[in-house]
Formats: sequence, structure tokens, C-alpha cells
Amino acid sequence: MLLVRVLGPFEVEGGDGPVTLAGASQRAVLALLALRAGRPVGVPDLIDALWPEDPPPSARNSLQSHVARLRARLGVPGLISLEPAGYRLNVPRSRVDALRFEDLVRDRTAPAEAVSLWRGPPLPEFPGEPFRSAAVRLVSLHRSVLLHLAGTLPTGSAAAELHAAFDSDPCWEEGALALAEALSRAGSRGDAMEVLRRHADAVVDHLGLDPSDQIRQAQLTLLRGAPSRPRPAADPPPATAGPALPPSVAAGSALPPSATAGSV
Repeated sequence: MLLVRVLGPFEVEGGDGPVTLAGASQRAVLALLALRAGRPVGVPDLIDALWPEDPPPSARNSLQSHVARLRARLGVPGLISLEPAGYRLNVPRSRVDALRFEDLVRDRTAPAEAVSLWRGPPLPEFPGEPFRSAAVRLVSLHRSVLLHLAGTLPTGSAAAELHAAFDSDPCWEEGALALAEALSRAGSRGDAMEVLRRHADAVVDHLGLDPSDQIRQAQLTLLRGAPSRPRPAADPPPATAGPALPPSVAAGSALPPSATAGSV
């Protein structure tokens, strides 16, 4: 059965292995259908995703051609159906990594499994809407799960889980605090100080802001050698949480400075 991965580089697998989709338009159509797998996607939505600024007069005919070529490439009859409400990708949510990720977060029973699906910034090759909003929302959910794990995993594991997300966006304040705390508890006070310094530099350089009082207090606590207090485990939010849009998602970069949630 078809498997679509968007949590990182866009990948498609069929029954015989990886499927290569050469056309950017085919990839965009499949990505949007996958994000709404099992639900129809209206023709106007697909046209807006393919031609966000100025759709050509032939947009509907062009879309039909892209879908026809996509169906032929995937080679599974009935996989993409057309109904009055639009086109539908007929696969279960478990066959799209982003939807599987959302379901695991919503269940709150397997946060580590949810994190294991994350291969990197979501939808990096699709900078426009509605992909940008979807990417922001997924980043927000991922961060929430990481913060939850930081309060439940052994300190070394917690630091390892947080490091990659912080490295790709040092402006993420909650991540900086959680990572510095995990490193401090693991006995790496120098590394914890370096994380807070990197965050402080990043918010000045990228956001034009001074570090927050929380960051300054954490730095003072580490300098004084005071023991770090255990961080309570944060519950992941519902997977339907809505977002604001951070700038660098649109550029397809790693993680945006101070990303918040978004929706498709």
C-alpha cells in the first residue's frame, strides 16, 4: 500500500519500493492529497496550491493532466478518486507519516513513537500555502512532544532528543531552557551555559530582541552552581491546535525562529 512521508524530505513508497515523481506539480498534488488523506480536496484548493498567485485560464485542464499522470505513475486503480467535492487519496491515515504523527500525539500514549517518525523539517520543498501552515503546526506539535519527553526520559536521553530541534532553531526559548536543564542535570554545566549563550545570541541577531528574564535567570542559576530543579512533564497539546506563521518555514529552512502552531 502507498506510504507518503512529509516529515522531512518528501518520499513516496509503493508496493514495489520507492516511487519517483519527477514533476513538481505532481508532487505538490500528492502532498496536499496526503495531508488530507481519506477526505476530498476541492479543485480550487489544488489550483491555489499549484498556482498561488495567478492561476492560468487552463488551470483546471492542467490539474486534470497532472492527476492523470500521477495516477499512471502510482499505478493503483482507485487510489485517487474524483467526486463532486474534489479529489480524494484513498489511503488510511496511518499511511501518511504526518497524520500518523498527529494521531499518536492526540492519543498521548506513544510520544516516543511519534518523535521517531520525525526525519527533519516537514514539507521543505513546498514553501507556499497551505503547506506552510501545515509545516508550522507540525513543528509546534513536535516541539510540544519533545518538551513532554524531556520531563519523562532520563536526562541523557532527554538532552539527545532536544538537541537537534534546538540546533535548527536556537531562537526556541522553551527548547533552550529544557535542553540547558537536561544538560545541567547530566553534569554538563558548561554545555548548558553554551546552549543559553547560543539562544541569547540568536534572539539578538535574528529577532532583534534581548534575552528574556527566564533565560537570564537560568544563566545566573548555572553560574552560581545552584542545582537545577526537575522539570515537570508537559502534556502534548491536542493535535488540532491552531498556529501562527513563522518566517523561515516559507523558505523551506530547518525550523523557524520562534515557531508557533499552524493548520492546513
